[in-house]
Amino acid sequence: MFNISVSSTNDFLSDDYRCQTAAYFKDKQICSLFTEICQKDSIKPTDNITATVICCKQNPKLLPTCASTTTPQPVFEPASLWSFDNNTNDSISNYHGVLSGSPIYRSPGLNGYGSALWFDAANNQFVNVPTYRNLSYRSFTVQMWFYSTDTSSYTCGLFGQCHAANADESLHYVLRNGSPRLSFYSDDLQSSTIIQINTWYHITFVYNYSSFTQSIYRDGMLDCNRTSNNPYQGMSGSIVIGKTEQKPGTPWYFSGAIDEVLLSMKAKTASEILDDATLVTYHSFDSQSYYDASSLRLKGTYANVTFSIGKINHAINFQSNSSFYEIDGFFLLGYTNRSYSISLWICPSFIQGSILIQQSTTTSGQDWCSYLLGFSPQGQIIATIWAGSLVEIAGSILPSNVWSHIAYTYSSNNGLRLYVNGTLMNTTGSGLQYMCSGKLNTLVLANAVGNRSSCYSQSIVSDPYSGSLDELRIYSRELATDDIYVLSHP
Repeated sequence: MFNISVSSTNDFLSDDYRCQTAAYFKDKQICSLFTEICQKDSIKPTDNITATVICCKQNPKLLPTCASTTTPQPVFEPASLWSFDNNTNDSISNYHGVLSGSPIYRSPGLNGYGSALWFDAANNQFVNVPTYRNLSYRSFTVQMWFYSTDTSSYTCGLFGQCHAANADESLHYVLRNGSPRLSFYSDDLQSSTIIQINTWYHITFVYNYSSFTQSIYRDGMLDCNRTSNNPYQGMSGSIVIGKTEQKPGTPWYFSGAIDEVLLSMKAKTASEILDDATLVTYHSFDSQSYYDASSLRLKGTYANVTFSIGKINHAINFQSNSSFYEIDGFFLLGYTNRSYSISLWICPSFIQGSILIQQSTTTSGQDWCSYLLGFSPQGQIIATIWAGSLVEIAGSILPSNVWSHIAYTYSSNNGLRLYVNGTLMNTTGSGLQYMCSGKLNTLVLANAVGNRSSCYSQSIVSDPYSGSLDELRIYSRELATDDIYVLSHP
């Protein structure tokens, strides 16, 4: 017997061979052994089946010669997403939830629209998902945004599924003494990070069945991990959100808000988790689409734009004085001293003073607003930040009709930094304090909405931008120099 590829196995088959198949169906966890005759061209790879095909020569004068192939492909059950946008529906897999104790929807949610769900532990409020979902003996990841208003209780329940009060049969993800804890019952991972009340956090709990690894990530960064004694083995029980039970009849409730709960039936990678937590919006403009590919799915509006050849596939093109692309719902951009970054490719039709990005606290631009990125009258790229007054730094004069990568980063440690094509052009230095509105923010590309003269601009000219823009990414973290190099060298 020898191993060859699927395609070569099909080529190898002829009337002189007789083939049979042994198959393992992952979704049903069933083995089907040598029950089907395989004909030529019927051997196909699939996400669900691991198959071994054995083909033997039928000529009795020859010793049997066999060929086999296996098609191991990772297969994952569909995820579940409870976005809590005025309902408890699962928008992916139909594991719908039911409110208990009347928690309250409050708008907006983390993505600037819809809502988050607010719980009061004193009123025993939670979400119950009655349809059983099997989490035992497999990898899975639970992610959510939460905002705790009270961590004084010994344990505050976030997400759970309780089968029995036995080791590895009670899943409960909680805050224990104010710190995240991933527990299977007597087989637990405890973080030492203290959660601050009245602060939004992104939390990720990962279990990797292949390595028995339990991990907790906070705001996209690994907090702690360990090797479990056994996998999670609970074979029954409803999923609950805003509550957990270590054993049946002993509930722990949560006080505060929970939003965007995602259950993925795989162990997510560190890079996936970092993007889920910090990539606030991503617009590739590929396939002539305005789709936001980030986990928050921010909504955009636009006028008088077209698509053109981009730096990568397609780009969005602005040629009219009334062209713009507006993205609403930047929740975390309204937090003082919160780190953030902007990455984009631009191809100006000609060099002149103009606006690349306007920041505003209203979609009409009538409230507070400033120009974050743009061009001076001489064509220098300018970056600004509000620190009680508008502070600006200048970069180089960019060429027209050539793609250039721009990166803008801010942190309280490093201040505002401006990069062009992966090279640091200018910085304010450390100690700069970002003073923000405390409100939802709107970003407008290539133009300004509202009264232009009321926007803080410094050297940026308040004229519309003419040209193309591609691969817009906005993060709620400071990108490192290595990150920017990768983005600027696709």
